[in-house]
Amino acid sequence: MPATCPTCGESLDIPAELAGGLVRCGACRTVFAPTGDVPTLPVVEADAAPPRRPTFGVWVLALLTFAVTAPMVAGCLWFTVALTFPEFETAADPDGRFAAAFPGEAVPVSRTAADGTPVRGLELNRELPPERYFVLYTDLDAEVGPSQKAQDAAVDGGIDRMVRTGMFAESQVAQRQATTHDGYLATDVILQDPDRTGEQGIVRVILVGKRVYAIGAGGPVNPHDPRVREFFLRFRVTAGQPQQNPIPER
Repeated sequence: MPATCPTCGESLDIPAELAGGLVRCGACRTVFAPTGDVPTLPVVEADAAPPRRPTFGVWVLALLTFAVTAPMVAGCLWFTVALTFPEFETAADPDGRFAAAFPGEAVPVSRTAADGTPVRGLELNRELPPERYFVLYTDLDAEVGPSQKAQDAAVDGGIDRMVRTGMFAESQVAQRQATTHDGYLATDVILQDPDRTGEQGIVRVILVGKRVYAIGAGGPVNPHDPRVREFFLRFRVTAGQPQQNPIPER
């Protein structure tokens, strides 16, 4: 019977007839009762469980989730595209003075400026995003003179009469740039109000003889917005001849 000395660890071979009695270790002389060595069984790790494949129920749940979320995602994308690139509707002045295309249905405008001058045109107020598009015109007392000062005064007068109403009442001219529109002299103006952060007015004032047109957009817009660019691009003066106002003298 194999045994191990509890004192020195010497391996001993004890005769079977001495099992259960006292024996003396031949190495260190320790007397002890041998109990026999119990063999230790090696630990065998179980094989890793194979990966579980998706069951039929999992596939059904995934398909149902996709069926529910896909229309929502598509709807959100469509809504975003519709807001950014709305369908433009062609509109014409009832008196035949201009034609324009608005990102929605415009309504006629007829008001009186602070100095009593009649102002007419078309206007559209969008809710999402909160934008305002307009084409307004008024007539001056006389044609604009050839000097730059006279034409700047006509532009400023047109802005005061037609544009400084509602959201533009307290706005100031932040930028001004001379340009043309279909052969007519024009000035691009950006209006900003310090109390309306994130909003501004983008206006093009066009001089056609004694008449002044103001086309523009206001709200959280900028000159590079596709809606603003489309609106400006499709505006046409339908009454008058190009270059009725002389090139300004510098």
